[in-house]
Amino acid sequence: MKLTKKKAKKLSILKWESHVIAGGEDDYFIEENPEFELFENECPFCELFIHESDKKTGLQTCYGCPLKPILENYNFDLCGCLQNGHPYAKWDDERTEENAQGVLNLIKNS
Repeated sequence: MKLTKKKAKKLSILKWESHVIAGGEDDYFIEENPEFELFENECPFCELFIHESDKKTGLQTCYGCPLKPILENYNFDLCGCLQNGHPYAKWDDERTEENAQGVLNLIKNS
């Protein structure tokens, strides 16, 4: 299977809908969907974009990822989703249903 941006979005929605249903937890998703272990960071978007860079902006990772924050707010020491205020960073700090829903909303609106 060739991973495309459209397929990455579809798979990411599946993953994050599961996290929302589980109250923000992710314990069982990978166990039940081991194919996600093959993706960089268990994320289809990371698989496509984490190693993409752009010489013009200086962005070394995540270039082209629809989930990365706006460049003007970018901390170049962190990957896109780990930026302060990013929905994934919030979820990673506190795994709640609300924070998982924030990531899901970001994906659906990308």
